[in-house]
Formats: sequence, structure tokens, C-alpha cells
Amino acid sequence: PELDQQLLVRGAGGEESTAFGIVIPGQAWKLNSQSEKWIDFRSYLKQSDNRYHVRLGLLGFAESDGGKVKSAGASASQDEALNGGGTPWQQYPLFAPPVHLTSNQHRIEMQPFAAERQPNSSGTTSLADSELAKILRGMFSVNIRTASTAPGTTARELSFRRSFWTKNENDDLFGASEVRDIFDNISPQVPDFAFDRLTRPRDFVTMLFGGGTNLWANVDLAAAFGSCLTGKTVLAHIVKNNEPVQALETRKILDPKLSYKLHGPLNAVAEESGGTAFKALQTNQALAFLKTAGVQIYAKSGTLKADEGAIATSRIVLALVKWKDEKAGEVDTGLVFSLVAEQGNTGKAAEWLREFIVRNQTEISRLMSRR
Repeated sequence: PELDQQLLVRGAGGEESTAFGIVIPGQAWKLNSQSEKWIDFRSYLKQSDNRYHVRLGLLGFAESDGGKVKSAGASASQDEALNGGGTPWQQYPLFAPPVHLTSNQHRIEMQPFAAERQPNSSGTTSLADSELAKILRGMFSVNIRTASTAPGTTARELSFRRSFWTKNENDDLFGASEVRDIFDNISPQVPDFAFDRLTRPRDFVTMLFGGGTNLWANVDLAAAFGSCLTGKTVLAHIVKNNEPVQALETRKILDPKLSYKLHGPLNAVAEESGGTAFKALQTNQALAFLKTAGVQIYAKSGTLKADEGAIATSRIVLALVKWKDEKAGEVDTGLVFSLVAEQGNTGKAAEWLREFIVRNQTEISRLMSRR
């Protein structure tokens, strides 16, 4: 919970295939860092720094003691700091099983899943059993494994977001009800992080960057972004009736104090020079009418290429919020937009969203003034 204050990352541009001095076998990834100086948590989110992103993702598997990442031994890497002060850590993280370093400490391995394998000493048989996987599933109801109720098949635990129609997340589970299957063809597909199938560290990096099976329907991404900002479960649904929204019992809520830490950096994405969506969203002061109405703006944008020669896919998610109690995650009124521009260059989705907001300024103002 203190990594936002502890972790700093630096390094040259170009490509990399290492982190903390650990070699990650496979194709190197292209870096998008805008500075060779130390990057902190705020700058990471504001600039979508993928060097920081990889290291933060890997530390999700690390063991900790008293809020500090445990060390597995000395490393030659000068590119990570974990004291918030810019002094190189020069250590390998101690990973919790099934992630581990090779004997020479230079490579990372992920123990593959096999149903017949006996659990190791920690009771863990695959990445799907890791604490990180469980937390992500609990926070966002994403899929992480094959359904335990369907041994010998490839059916996923969660496949379709039938709750979009029923307001009941239990309907999203495999085999929940044969009647619910009629909704599958018109329901958003559940994001699949496929932790049980991740056996190569490079595939985990791909997943972190939004590739592989890490695919999000717009309504799911909008709901997840709302959860991040408020620390509360947000379930996307289209039906308006008197039935209450019912989340899975395994849902976990993010501490509002942790959610509050995201507000400044995600606001900077849209409203500070250097933010990834700043130029596209602020052209001609297009969103000024929101600020004068006391609306807070938060955004996260991203661009994904299958390879260097491919046409990019541009994406943005943006939230407009009037807070009742910001630190407690209590919202007065709010709207979340999610937009994808397939085969669009960097910033194209943000440009389209700006145009949409400008054209619908009157309706958006009306919705944001409702109680």
C-alpha cells in the first residue's frame, strides 16, 4: 500500500527486457518514457510510463514485511529505488510462489499450472492462486482461471457479463443458470487475465500492457474506472428497475484512502501539461464549462500496437465527478465515458471524446446537475 511513495524508476529510452536486473526472456518492449530522470507514481500515471508499469506489476508478486518489499539478494540494477528518495535499491525482489528467480538470480520463472500437480509449500499451484490474481478478481470481477465446476473443459469461471441485463453478478458465473445463456450473445465479454495460463514472464508483461487476453468492453472499463476512483463496487448495467444491484460475495472493495491517492495523478492526465490526454482534451478549452460547474475530471489513456509496424489502437476512459465527500469516495453526481479508436493513432480516442463532449455540452451539464 506504500509503493506509491516508495517506488521510483529511471533509465534510458529505446527498448528493454529487464527489470530489477532480472532478464525477462522474449521480445524486448519499446519504452515510452519521456525522461531519463527518476519517475514517481504521479508521473507514471500522468505520462503512462511503461517502465514503471512493468516494475509495479512484478512487485504485485513480491513478498513484503512491514510495508517494505523483501529482498532476494543484491542486484546490479541502478534503475529502481524503493525509498522514495532516489537512491538505487540494487536488490532482487523476493517473489512469493509460484513466481521465483533462477538459481543465478538473472531470470524469472512462473510455475505452469497443472491440475494434477501437488501444491508447493505455500499451497499455491498457479498464478491464479496468487494474492495479486485474487485481489484483481475481487476488485473488478475479471476472469483469472478455468471454471472449477467444469473439470476437463476449457470453460472459464466468468465468460459473459449477463449482469449487464440482470443486475446480479452471480449470473456471470459459469453454469449459474441455463436460462441466463440466452443473454450471452448480447452481453459484454468478461475481461480475462488468464493467470492460470501465464507461464512465461513476457506474456505477463504483454497482459500488463493491455495485450493478449486482457480485453475490456467499454462498459466494463467504465465501471472499473469508477471503482478505482471511489473505492466502491461499480457494476455496469442497462436495466433500470427497483431490483437492487447484487455483487459477487467474493468482491473486494478498495480502501477509499488508496483510491484517493489516484485522484491527483488521474486528474493530471487530463488537466496538466504533459498528461497523455491533456492536449487532445483541452484544445480550445473544450472542457472549461465543466470546471466552472465544480466538476472534477479524471482520465487514463493508452495506445496498443501488436508490433512496431502495426496501426495502433487508441483508448481513453474519462470520469466527470461532483463529490459529496471525496476522501470517503462519496459521489454526488458522476459520468464515466470509455471510448476505443481501432486503427487510430495516439490521442485519436481522446480527440473523439472531446468532440462528443463539446457537441453534447447541454445534456452533460444537465446530467451533472441532477441529484
